[in-house]
Amino acid sequence: MRGAINALVAMLSVATACPSFDTGNNCRYSHLPNGSALLVSNSTKGEVCIVDNQCRALPSTATYNMIGDMSGSKYPMAFVNRSNLTLVRSTVFPTGVTDLTFKNVGFAALSEVNKWPGSLGYLRLEDMTADALPTKLPLNMTFYIRNTSFVEPISTLALRTAIQLTMSHTKVQMEPQDWTVLSDLEWSNVTIPSLNVRLHRTFSDFNVYNITIGNLTMDKTSFQYLNNTIAFVSEDSTIGGGTCPLGTLTRLWAHRNMTQFTACVLDDPTTGINHDLNLNPNLHVGSTSNTALLVGLVALGLLVVAAAAVLLTTRRKYAAMQRDFELSQAPVFPADEESGVKMDALTPFRLDVTALTLKKVLGTGAFAEVWLGTLAKDAVAVKKLKAKNVTIAQLISFVEEITLMTTFDSPYIVKLIGACWTHPADIKCVMELMDGGDLRDYLADHTPAMVSWTEKYQHMLSIAEGLVYLHSMDVIHRDLKSRNVLLSSTGGAKLTDFGISKIDVHGTMTLGVGTCRWMAPEVIEDKEYTISADIYSFGKWLSTHGIPSNDCAFVGMILSELDTHEIPYFDFKNQTTGDSVSDSAIMVKVVTGSLKPTFTTSCPHWVRDLAMSCLALKATDRPEAVQVVHHIRTKLRELAK
Repeated sequence: MRGAINALVAMLSVATACPSFDTGNNCRYSHLPNGSALLVSNSTKGEVCIVDNQCRALPSTATYNMIGDMSGSKYPMAFVNRSNLTLVRSTVFPTGVTDLTFKNVGFAALSEVNKWPGSLGYLRLEDMTADALPTKLPLNMTFYIRNTSFVEPISTLALRTAIQLTMSHTKVQMEPQDWTVLSDLEWSNVTIPSLNVRLHRTFSDFNVYNITIGNLTMDKTSFQYLNNTIAFVSEDSTIGGGTCPLGTLTRLWAHRNMTQFTACVLDDPTTGINHDLNLNPNLHVGSTSNTALLVGLVALGLLVVAAAAVLLTTRRKYAAMQRDFELSQAPVFPADEESGVKMDALTPFRLDVTALTLKKVLGTGAFAEVWLGTLAKDAVAVKKLKAKNVTIAQLISFVEEITLMTTFDSPYIVKLIGACWTHPADIKCVMELMDGGDLRDYLADHTPAMVSWTEKYQHMLSIAEGLVYLHSMDVIHRDLKSRNVLLSSTGGAKLTDFGISKIDVHGTMTLGVGTCRWMAPEVIEDKEYTISADIYSFGKWLSTHGIPSNDCAFVGMILSELDTHEIPYFDFKNQTTGDSVSDSAIMVKVVTGSLKPTFTTSCPHWVRDLAMSCLALKATDRPEAVQVVHHIRTKLRELAK
């Protein structure tokens, strides 16, 4: 629900002259090595500048490699694509900052920061290495950790204040964890050799995909909390199965027929985690009166801390409610407009609205978002309209999309479970949950060396089979792209997002909608088009996703982030400036047939030939979906010999 991350330096206007500092030996950064360039902002005007280790101003065009005193900054704190960046003991963040993001930065010495802002509620670490997760963070933290390595194991104290923990593509070592504040845990592609954890009854969400926990150890109470929570655990996950010398190896969620997951439940809870905080190990109480005074002071202090915590929590919850309102509410239309929405066809598919619970947003677009939800106790995907900027025409289109989905019955199309509503504007489309995410993200998260051609062939076949089914019903998808291909963690791919799909009643259509880089030439030109437009998109997908592009020929770890996030024509540059060209310029060349996606020599010849036939300029020269399926199946049989 948070917006896209922007690099801090892109948002700041670096001052040409810095505020006055004590220079020389009085400079707070004098202990740092020569060559240090610190981003600082400690003036009341919020000016940002760069100084060296003697507090001397550097040119505004200089590249900073450290973060100094940023207490005067009035900007969001997001540091992105700074491979040489690190933190120092002198790093100070603004007292009012609520979100901190570090993405693709250098070695982050997070433990070097002496004080973290009390207002901080969200810490994001992505595509980086850190020394350790900080232990002096405020209460009620939300953590987002992706593709991040820690030199030190995650400390017992580091996540003690966490209320939400999201991790993906990360392997970590953890000391025994006290998660009695934690309520929401979401992990994907995470490996933890051993986890000894204590939970609380507030723990309510446990959603994990393709995770491995070698040994899971907990006391009996924590086991009950985890076992009774509404959990979604993908079948490719591994939890437990190790030794349990101090307790009993017990199956998790056995009442839900999930018998492959186990936890070591301690017979004696005192053998688990030491949950007592030693607030001051050097304190010595020498008399009864001193003890009474100390008890009184501690009690008063606890009251003050509790009041401050309640106030801070209330403010954060209110801010979160403001951020989430637009996503969680339904649009409102006049009654006479809503009465024109045709809901009758959905009545046989209507679900009990009280049985549906929305958990969190999985993805969002201009007018709708998709949520992770539960229907009774089953995990589902839920698509709903946003509260703002939605017209009655879009509501009608959404209802038509759901109605169209009621006619589908194919293993290659995402299954509709049903719909629920109290009035038309708050209608929700409930679908099967594809826990592998979409193909675009999957390919971005994997190098070509990590995805076998055998797997790619199966995805190609599934997509083509989905098109055969749609075209047999005279339905044109019209927005076929990797973002609209969903994967299952157990294998398989299915087509989704039929918001602009239409029944091809007369064999031709002229409404030019869809994502332009995947469009067929006739769609771009707003001419009549047929189901062959989907075949062109399929050919485009073969080039940009199923097949590595030129820059994707690099194997293994040499791939850059750009290579793993390619989109059609990403390598088409302005020959004079070297800059990327606009979509409109690309569309002009696509229409004339002078531009086609890149292929590499590593591409199997038969796949490239198939893609080029799908990318034929004339629609009549493209194969039909059934021919594509036949061709793929024939080749797969040949390869199997």
